[in-house]
Amino acid sequence: MALIERDKDVSDFYTRKKTNFSFPWLKIGIIATGFSIGLIAVEIIMQVFFINQDGHYRRGGDTIGIGILFLFTSVAILVAYFVDKPKNKD
Repeated sequence: MALIERDKDVSDFYTRKKTNFSFPWLKIGIIATGFSIGLIAVEIIMQVFFINQDGHYRRGGDTIGIGILFLFTSVAILVAYFVDKPKNKD
C-alpha cells in the first residue's frame, strides 16, 4: 500500500545496483614487473661489482641490493599510479 501511495514500482527493489569495482590487475602486474626487474638488477650488480676473485661476496653489497630493490619497486608503484590515473577521473 505504501508503494502505491508513493507512486513507486516494486521492480526498483529487485534490480541490481551497478558497481564500479574492478580488481587492479594492471597495478599488480606493473608492481610485480618492477620488483622482478629490481631483483634482476640487484643480481647483475652483485655479480659484477661485489664478487671477489674466489667467488665470495664482498661486504657492503647487501644494503645496496636492498636499496636498488626498493627503488625499482617504488618506481613501479609510481608508474602504476600514473597509468591508472586517467581511469579514476570518471
